[in-house]
Amino acid sequence: SYSDLKRFFPRAELVDCTEILKRLRSIKTKEAIALIIEATRITDRATEAFLESVRAGIGDRELRGIFVQTVSKEGGNIYHPAHLVVHTRYGPVLHRVSQLINFQLREGDIVRIDAGAAYEGWTSDICRVTAVGRMPERCRKIYEVLCAAQEKVIDNIEPGAETSDLFRIGESLVKEKYPAYVRYMLGHSIGLEIHEEPLIAPSPRHQLRPGMVLAIELPFYSQAFGGLNIEDIVLVTEDGHRVLSACPRNV
Repeated sequence: SYSDLKRFFPRAELVDCTEILKRLRSIKTKEAIALIIEATRITDRATEAFLESVRAGIGDRELRGIFVQTVSKEGGNIYHPAHLVVHTRYGPVLHRVSQLINFQLREGDIVRIDAGAAYEGWTSDICRVTAVGRMPERCRKIYEVLCAAQEKVIDNIEPGAETSDLFRIGESLVKEKYPAYVRYMLGHSIGLEIHEEPLIAPSPRHQLRPGMVLAIELPFYSQAFGGLNIEDIVLVTEDGHRVLSACPRNV
C-alpha cells in the first residue's frame, strides 16, 4: 500500500502512476486476448445452459446454480458473485439484492442474465434476456431496438474510432424510439477486472486501438417490468473488429 511504501522509503518521492497503468492495461497482449477468449467461451456456454433451463416453477437460486456449475465444469470460475444478476418481476430496484430472494419463476416473467466467468484471472461479461412464455409485445419491441442499436455500435468499432462517437451512435438510435432514454455509458473495456477503461461514454474521448477488448451493452431499465439488455464482447483488430461472444440472443 501507499502507506507501507512511505514507511519503507521515507526519503523517496512517490509518483502516482495509476492513469499510466490504466492506459497500458487497455491494450491486451496476444496471451491475454487468448485467455479472454476462453473466459468468453465459458461464459457463453454457462449462459446458454442458464437460458435453456428457464421455465415456470424453477427457482432463481437453481438457475444461478446451473450457471455456476457450468462455469466450473468448463474450467472457469465466477469473477465475483455479485456480478451474477437475474432480473424478474421485481424490477431494477433489486438489481443486486434480488440475489438474496428465493422465488420461483412464473409465466410472464422477464429474466435477464448478466454474468461473467473468469479464466486464469481474465474476465468476460455477457448479458442476455429471455421470458417465461412469450415476452410481452412492448418489451419485445424495446429489446429489438436495443439489439439494433448495439449492432450499429459494433459495426463502427475499428482502430481510430472514438468512444464518445460510439456512445452517441447507440444512444441516438434508442432515443429515436424512446426519447427519455438516458445512459452514462454503453460499454466498457474488460481484462483483469470487469470494468476497465476506456468506457463507451460521452467523455472522456478515447481512440480505439488494436488489442482493446470491449463489452458493448445497451441497458434499458423500467420500474414496470425490470431490465432489458444485450451485451457482447468485441475485440478491436488491426482492420476492424471481431465479436468474441456467440451465445444466441433469441427471446
